[in-house]
Amino acid sequence: MRSCEACGNRSFSILLDHLKHAYRSNGESKEWQYRLLECKSCGLGFVAPTPGWELLQTFYEEDYGNFDGSSAANLHNAHSLKYRIAKLRTARIVSDGLKARVKASLGALAEWATGRTIPYTLSIPLQLHKDAYILDVGYGSGNWLLAMSELGYGNLYGYDIEVNTQNLSRLRDKGINVSSGLFLENEYPHEMFDCIRLDHVFEHLLDPIQILKKCKRLLKPDGLLVMSFPCKNSWSMRLSLTDSPALQVPKHLYHHTQLSTRLMLEAAGFIPLKIHAYSVASQLGGTVNKMLEERNSRRIPLLVFEMASPVYKLFGALTGKGDFMTVWAK
Repeated sequence: MRSCEACGNRSFSILLDHLKHAYRSNGESKEWQYRLLECKSCGLGFVAPTPGWELLQTFYEEDYGNFDGSSAANLHNAHSLKYRIAKLRTARIVSDGLKARVKASLGALAEWATGRTIPYTLSIPLQLHKDAYILDVGYGSGNWLLAMSELGYGNLYGYDIEVNTQNLSRLRDKGINVSSGLFLENEYPHEMFDCIRLDHVFEHLLDPIQILKKCKRLLKPDGLLVMSFPCKNSWSMRLSLTDSPALQVPKHLYHHTQLSTRLMLEAAGFIPLKIHAYSVASQLGGTVNKMLEERNSRRIPLLVFEMASPVYKLFGALTGKGDFMTVWAK
């Protein structure tokens, strides 16, 4: 019986059973069977048994959506309104003066009006000086690194798994250093980076605490870790776990809660500065519409959910729930 990686508890509930992943290995068709379990203490959800590294590679194809640099979801316009709001939102991490307070207030107002939250994975790196060393673990499409390069950041590094080959050349052409293989075995110098970023990566990691410990060794003494990922403690998942867009098993090996996240960070030697769960109306819309489709009922236009974004975000904040988490630690 395995222990919960976050809290050490050994009492679990079965959320989903008899799950199967079909793949090919050496030309043969194979099948891997697994479950989705939940820790009864901290709420962490996780896939069991834990897959090996070679098996994990088969969860992803070269056309995996997050690798697609041309998809609308992965586009990053360095001069967009989103980037300008992000620069405002966390202005106070650089200065606590009146100007920084006004900027942060304007950013917060823009977030409230749109019902969106700018993740720390976007906003905090924008506060760093242009010669800061930044590592993007799991760079996916590579568009974020390209946007940062366009903004003048010169010491950019990226890591991803071997199957993500389509973005290597365009990153290297911009002078961005990229690597692959087993992250725990990559030989980056210790205390090299000012900031390490994991944007929608934490939920995919085979050994999250060991990865966090490696990140701690790679960060400078005053370096920052920023992460963003789905939150299991959400109204959309409570409404229907199997219909939630965030349920992407087995790719998502872990389904984190605020408590499990804090415990993992502390176990790796980090000081969590902020763990913020926030509700996203499109996640609720995706869940509701999938439920309606299963009942052969008419879908609700996503615009309806988008218009209700500020209310849904406020409701999530008041009840302590959210579809995603954004994390800032040192």
